[in-house]
Amino acid sequence: MVDIVTRAGKGSPLTNAEVDANFTNLATAVDAAPAPNDGTLTMAVSGTGLSGSASFTADQSGSSTFTVTSNATNANTASTIVARDASGNFSAGTITAALSGNATTATTASATTATLTRGSYLTGSNFNGSSATTWAVDATSANTASKVVARDASGNFSAGTITASLSGNATSATTAGRISHISHISYNCWIMHWQCRDSDNPANCTDHQRRKFQRVS
Repeated sequence: MVDIVTRAGKGSPLTNAEVDANFTNLATAVDAAPAPNDGTLTMAVSGTGLSGSASFTADQSGSSTFTVTSNATNANTASTIVARDASGNFSAGTITAALSGNATTATTASATTATLTRGSYLTGSNFNGSSATTWAVDATSANTASKVVARDASGNFSAGTITASLSGNATSATTAGRISHISHISYNCWIMHWQCRDSDNPANCTDHQRRKFQRVS
């Protein structure tokens, strides 16, 4: 505490001796004050992609600037901070996140919310996005039950019974269920001509139409 005599406190002008005493007391107080600590303030950053450091002293003259910089880039560069380019895009290796919306393209889907289930007459596993799968048609040219029909290299296939309307002529037949028209049959030098086409009601055919033989000489 410094003893200072003020005019307001005295209520009258100070004498020369009182003014000198005030200056003496102030000088003594300043000399007794501790000197400022010449400490150093060092500043630095921590964390991936940041850099910058600076030091400040208590009795330095002038100012100092502390600048923090980052190594951010829009390229796929390891251990750098992501910065979008002028179009708002950036490149990356693998981004782990919950996708909201639809991706324009995807090379691999690690998982899907729904499973694509294989249908009938197909081989392969159901697809859930965890791994690639291939479906193939379960087809064969052989007469195999519950298989899709596939023609062989010659365009042929085997079957048990084919139910259809025949258009044209069959090369051969083991059994014919019903014959509506026979142009001729050759057997043991006899030719039988069958001309009546009313097979559902043969009575409508004349005897000549029903049976006509011609001896082959």
